[in-house]
Amino acid sequence: MLGIWILFCVITPKAAANLGANLYTTPTKAQMEADVHEEVAKGIDGHNSQDERAEALKQELLKKYKVQTPEELPVNFDGILMAVGEEQSSHVFQEHFVELTGTFEKQNSISEYAGLLNPYLAVRHLSMGMAGSDFSHYIHFQKMAEQYRYNQSQKLNHIQATQIKYGDKETRLSGETWKAFTPFTYETPPAEWALGNHIVSIAGMLLWLVLVSTVGTRLIDKTKIA
Repeated sequence: MLGIWILFCVITPKAAANLGANLYTTPTKAQMEADVHEEVAKGIDGHNSQDERAEALKQELLKKYKVQTPEELPVNFDGILMAVGEEQSSHVFQEHFVELTGTFEKQNSISEYAGLLNPYLAVRHLSMGMAGSDFSHYIHFQKMAEQYRYNQSQKLNHIQATQIKYGDKETRLSGETWKAFTPFTYETPPAEWALGNHIVSIAGMLLWLVLVSTVGTRLIDKTKIA
């Protein structure tokens, strides 16, 4: 019994995790950051006004409003530039983030399917899902937090573009401006959503329930009572 416990609760979970990591490798944090930086650098970075794309955007705005300099624009060019840069950098980051999380999901799927052979893994994955501490809940929270961050950043860029003059470093906004920014609130997905992410674990538990019930019933039938 001790050997079975060690196999199911110690060896198999670790082996499944290692197998997933070996089959689906992930880039290092440094490599991912370098890739994101390189792709962002190809477009408007939101801060460098000498960037060729930034210059093209400035010329487009000057032509649109029929003026000669950024100071004459009815909007703050810096705010517009930062908004466009934020949009692009967020798009690039999300592409890499989706690819990375996809790899993690493939790694976790090895352990998930191992639950068909190991009831401990099936119970662990399902219990984590119902407790809101599994990978799916983590990614859901990450997406909601990133969406909030992006919206707040774009609101700030809009304020700079519409309420602060180009080149102005002295203007201070009133407290009423900041009251319009709502705090971050997170709602945990419903139980149906969590269960839907662990169909394999549910199937594993049902499989073992049927197996144990069937074997147990047969053993009881064969047991002779003196």
